[in-house]
Amino acid sequence: MGMTYRLLDRFRSIFEGVVYKHRNSHHGDRLCRELFEDLYEYDPVARFREHCNASRRGISLSNVTEGRKSRRGDGSFGSFVPNEKVVTEEGFHVLRGILASKLIGIEVKILHKSMRKQINDRIQGLVQHAETMARTRDSRSKTEAIAIAVIGVNHAKYTIGYEGERAYKTDGTSKFPHPCDEASEIINKIAREIRPSYDETVVLNYSATNERPFEFSWIDEKETSRQYGAVIVRIAEEYARRFD
Repeated sequence: MGMTYRLLDRFRSIFEGVVYKHRNSHHGDRLCRELFEDLYEYDPVARFREHCNASRRGISLSNVTEGRKSRRGDGSFGSFVPNEKVVTEEGFHVLRGILASKLIGIEVKILHKSMRKQINDRIQGLVQHAETMARTRDSRSKTEAIAIAVIGVNHAKYTIGYEGERAYKTDGTSKFPHPCDEASEIINKIAREIRPSYDETVVLNYSATNERPFEFSWIDEKETSRQYGAVIVRIAEEYARRFD
């Protein structure tokens, strides 16, 4: 079965045939761009698409809102500042520019190895980001921004992590547990502690050992596609309801 969603194809490309290095800060930005393109392509209500085509709304160049202090997210969509230049890029429909307001915010986390060690900090960061999106500058009233979390969870029987020239392979011990031994616990924590803070949470269950030939697979490819497609439809409908 071939994936037809750009975000899912981009996520696969982070691992398949290449070394995955978790400190690459561009992964989140690029995944968010593809989600906005999927939203444009599969918008059943067409409001998101119409607003993008009118060139008044699009993606932030810097993921911050002009004149407002906020935590920088991985992806922000909103209304452009008038009379400021917008950027078009080949292969993309959604323009980029300087935002005056944020209507959709996305945060991305990939949990590849040592997930128990990372999860509490990641949860705290995700919850704080959702709270930031939900509040106006005076912190007294709620905004209507749609908050989305995209979280990758590795289920591989083992994997390798890279720090500079050094490689660390999981061995199943408490210090270096295999991803498959942590995944279920992590997914349960996501359900309990992250989902309530977001309008939509996309959990991408995958398997990647990060070892030559750098193979990648979805835990359930058909279910991943179906659930992600359902999320895109719900986001489009909610966008139309809030910002028509």
